[in-house]
Amino acid sequence: MSVFRGVLGAPQPSFPGEQNGAGIGVPGTPGGRIVWRLTVSGRTVRAYNENGYLVIPAGRPNEGSFGNVWPLYQHTDYRVDFFTGGGIQHQFRVNGVGVWQFTSSETAFLNSLNITPVIGNGSDVRLWRDAANILALRNGTNAQTFRVYETHTNASNGSWVNLRAASGRFELVAQANGTGVRRPVLVDHGTVTVSALPSAATVGAGARMCVSDATARTFGDVVAGGGSMACPVFSDGTNWRMG
Repeated sequence: MSVFRGVLGAPQPSFPGEQNGAGIGVPGTPGGRIVWRLTVSGRTVRAYNENGYLVIPAGRPNEGSFGNVWPLYQHTDYRVDFFTGGGIQHQFRVNGVGVWQFTSSETAFLNSLNITPVIGNGSDVRLWRDAANILALRNGTNAQTFRVYETHTNASNGSWVNLRAASGRFELVAQANGTGVRRPVLVDHGTVTVSALPSAATVGAGARMCVSDATARTFGDVVAGGGSMACPVFSDGTNWRMG
């Protein structure tokens, strides 16, 4: 019992960092003799060292090889710190499938990251890997909104812009409440030459761009290149027209 009082009720330890070889009899642990260990069939499955660290074997067959070290902090500070070396991965598995893993430089989730306001009630915000280099915000048939904030004092005071799907259309809308200020939205198309415009049929009717070499600025006419005028253009599904 004195061991547990010393480990679980001790003041919050300092954060010594990884100290290879610092553990007496346990290479790679952050300092201190092993003062208590739990063994099953002769193999160590949990141990505590004298500095208040829970030491978990890294899964190698020799019980002296410990790779994962969790410092236990008391009361309200429930941080868990993993000490690793040599690119060791920590992985959480469900039914034999890895769903979350991390190293000292990367955190990875299997296909999606789900966020919920109450554990057990299902998630209502979901980030997905649709394909290589494609991040998606989707949740079945529920329309989604992505917000970028300028300010957020609290839920009643802020300024932000929404990229959202609503009522059969997509919107980019500036909003604010309370002390927040509704800001203008700048959409910078950049400019291309007429010859560099993508196919009007491919981008579809309603797409907009801006050209740098129009020969005229007659609203509604098909744009022609080779001039020196900047002009906004839109696709009618077949041609790029000025306007």
